[in-house]
Amino acid sequence: MSGWFVVTLIVAAIAVIAWLAAFFGSSREAGLFGGVATVVAIVCLILSCNTTIGAKSVGVTVSFGKVSDKVLKPGLNGHKPWVSVEEFSGALKPVNLSENTKEDGCQGVTVRLAIGTTACADVSLQYNIDSAGDVPELYRDYQNEERIETDLVVRQLRNSLNHQFERFDPLAALKAGEATGSATAKTPAAKPATPANPRQPTAAELEAMPGLGGIAARAKADLQAAIGTGVKIHNLLIPLVHYDAETESRLRTYQQALADTRIAEQQKLTNEKTRLANEELVKSRAGQDEGVQFQNCLNLIRELAGKNMLGQLPPTFSCPGTGTGAQALVNVPAR
Repeated sequence: MSGWFVVTLIVAAIAVIAWLAAFFGSSREAGLFGGVATVVAIVCLILSCNTTIGAKSVGVTVSFGKVSDKVLKPGLNGHKPWVSVEEFSGALKPVNLSENTKEDGCQGVTVRLAIGTTACADVSLQYNIDSAGDVPELYRDYQNEERIETDLVVRQLRNSLNHQFERFDPLAALKAGEATGSATAKTPAAKPATPANPRQPTAAELEAMPGLGGIAARAKADLQAAIGTGVKIHNLLIPLVHYDAETESRLRTYQQALADTRIAEQQKLTNEKTRLANEELVKSRAGQDEGVQFQNCLNLIRELAGKNMLGQLPPTFSCPGTGTGAQALVNVPAR
């Protein structure tokens, strides 16, 4: 029941008593008081019949405990005086689960992986109350916005994330070149293309999305389907996942092996280019290989200089073709 309507009843009762006292007691003061009380009761009655709903909000009307399916739109709305109105804001609401610390030390959401271990995922979400949805049903089930967030959105979010992560193997994702979200073994995530006319991806497209971006997209779709109308999910992000020490070690080991392989492949490519260059140099010398020996000698000196190891060369060292040992090409410090 509306608070203004309760005030109206109380003031109206006082006005009636005052008028009765004025009529039977011929009291002018009682009559004056009754007149003032009557005016106040009328004002309270007008206020109890009107409610202003804020921008991007929706009002749910309740009459003697019964929730009406009719909702009030933003602006001034008229209704019966005994009807109470519960207003739900339609503004975006951020939920940052990375700020929550549990007993297990996880600052975020604890999820179980396909490899049998658990991980801690940093998760942020944006949602709002959708006025086009079934807001009265939300009120019947959860009563207020705080319970909608904790008992519906966050609880279902945890369930959706676990449903997606239980199929996720971080090492297999890393081998496939996908982003694992590891704090110590990072791989860049591909930026999805933004179409000119955004649309909801199909189930097949969601399944094909790789890495954490795909998990977030599938969890968002699963969350929206589970919540139904009344709440609209806008963004779901998983920027980082904290794995256990063993999983992190496996990811680092594989990534180091991957880096070593790339270095070896680059060295192989460099050696091949050097060989071709030497062959061209030999051809330009008409069969003379002194130029090749001289070039290799310079390469050796450059490599030793980069490693600060020139001191290992003999003091009279010189490259072939630069003269006798009496005039060395490189001055080597005495040891």
